[in-house]
Amino acid sequence: MKGVALLWLTTLVLAVAEVAGAILWHGQEHSTVTFGFLMVIAAVINGIWAGLVAPLAAKD
Repeated sequence: MKGVALLWLTTLVLAVAEVAGAILWHGQEHSTVTFGFLMVIAAVINGIWAGLVAPLAAKD
């Protein structure tokens, strides 16, 4: 059960970080392409992180 809680917690933290980053980035004068690239990187990191935590959740 701890693994499942850890999975949800890490996903929530990463999602909040992505939203906060989007809000902060919105005020800057940067290209949409760069912003989109950063969102893709964030999504990949989120997927890798969930992939690392999921096996721990399965053990419980």
